[in-house]
Amino acid sequence: MAIELNPTARRTMHSVNALHVRCQRGDDGKLKGLSFEAETGFYHSGWWDLSDDDAQALLGGWLYLHPPTSIKSELGGRIRDFSRAQIGSLPKGLLTFVFDFSPAARNADWRGRSFTDTRNRTGGLVPADLLHEEP
Repeated sequence: MAIELNPTARRTMHSVNALHVRCQRGDDGKLKGLSFEAETGFYHSGWWDLSDDDAQALLGGWLYLHPPTSIKSELGGRIRDFSRAQIGSLPKGLLTFVFDFSPAARNADWRGRSFTDTRNRTGGLVPADLLHEEP
């Protein structure tokens, strides 16, 4: 007898993390802080205020970009790298994540800290335990 798996079912064990973030839109309607590098095929998303430990814990994990009014993600994928850049007079540099686009990261539900609390620009680190998030 064949067993069908639910593609949105959660795994019980995890070894990577995921991060859901709110991206503002610019006057051009595009998500701010997002760029595409055609030579590598990678996206870059910044400027995120996270610790180096959190960024390190996200390597190999997933990033989900949500427009400010949508609990569903618009874009995202597997995180490949990160860098820190000094922006203005901020006390520490902000992070930029490098990620591969994945169609599985579209229309994902927000996970982590409350989406309805608009002070939360991120959901914080959550276990990457959805089936498509397999390492």
